[in-house]
Amino acid sequence: MESSHDIAEYRERRKFWRTVVAAAVCGGLALFSVGVYLLCRYVFPSDKISEFYTDKLFYYISWPIKKVIAYFPFSVAEIALYASIAAILFWFINMLVGTVRAGRRCYIRKKQNVPIEGFSLLRPLVQLVLRLSSFICVIVSAFVLFGGINYTSLTFSEKAGYELEEADVDQLSQLCRLLSARAAAARLTLALEADGTINENYADYNPFRLIDDALDAYQNLPEEYAYLKRDYPRAKLAVSSPVMSNIHITGIYPYIIPEAVVNAQTPIMSLPHTICHEMAHQRGFAREDEANYIAYLACIHSDNPLFVYSGYYTAFTYAMDQLYLYDQKSWQEISSATSSGIWLDNLEESNFWQQYQTVSSEFTGSVNDTYLTVMDVDDGVHSYGRMIDLILAEEKQKGTIQ
Repeated sequence: MESSHDIAEYRERRKFWRTVVAAAVCGGLALFSVGVYLLCRYVFPSDKISEFYTDKLFYYISWPIKKVIAYFPFSVAEIALYASIAAILFWFINMLVGTVRAGRRCYIRKKQNVPIEGFSLLRPLVQLVLRLSSFICVIVSAFVLFGGINYTSLTFSEKAGYELEEADVDQLSQLCRLLSARAAAARLTLALEADGTINENYADYNPFRLIDDALDAYQNLPEEYAYLKRDYPRAKLAVSSPVMSNIHITGIYPYIIPEAVVNAQTPIMSLPHTICHEMAHQRGFAREDEANYIAYLACIHSDNPLFVYSGYYTAFTYAMDQLYLYDQKSWQEISSATSSGIWLDNLEESNFWQQYQTVSSEFTGSVNDTYLTVMDVDDGVHSYGRMIDLILAEEKQKGTIQ
């Protein structure tokens, strides 16, 4: 008759081999997903990826999930993140408890002169490693399936028919003047405080109202951008916005749980553009520079004046950053001629982020840079500046910049 120790050992073995099988399945799925991604990146033409994946498969496999999580008033992605952290902690504690129990069983067996299997002590640790590996493999597979392949699809410039050319400094200066004038005109329509800053308590500037208005902004886009006007749910405001501010994150779009999540503490002059930026990722545009430009397009077509200003303000600040690198004299001239209200907003935004300048925020920036480089966004974090190339291409096409 089997002893209670033998029965316990048998159960532990069964549990262990179930973990091994699950890890093997998850590992195989991850290898398949990575293989598909590499084929898309290096073998398949980007126009075919756009036609069959971005415009069809990506939309139809992610749309049901997006619609379901849209019914929740909170961010499901945030809850999933916290649940994942809790699960990892649980597994770790479970591993420690399992190791202690295994040691106790071995001690009892030794006292009873029963042969001890050396692997018994290591089994809980191996199980933890296998479970964590399975978790990572599922994350990788979900990322590739629910949007990672979009990094290999057609760029927005190719889809919109823009010709991206290397602009000379004079053209960049023209763009800065153009955006300065448009931002100044848009700012005149805003509700302001007595000190000239934007009135954040104004009803139309409530973050929840902005979330709704962002949907309308996309619907207001011209028909030539019909692929941006498809049915997608609204973005969500993050409960953990203070945490996001501390690590300098204005928004996230975790492809694993396809939900646009926005830091509600983002300064008011940038918040509408940030919301539209994360919603651009919803629409299958993974590259950050393209998401910035698409957000700019949506903002300037909005019926909410704050969106219009946010689009021009953000584009102006990016353009001026680029101009400063190449022609500081022109930068100084344009800066002096720019509305003081715009610089007041810029100062307010800078002061906000300066208070969160920490080691953790610098680390997050490094991680983001590495991620963008790995995903084939060649300029890393600096790819955000390429938004200006798209605006230049658009304005050249219109004839407003020569």
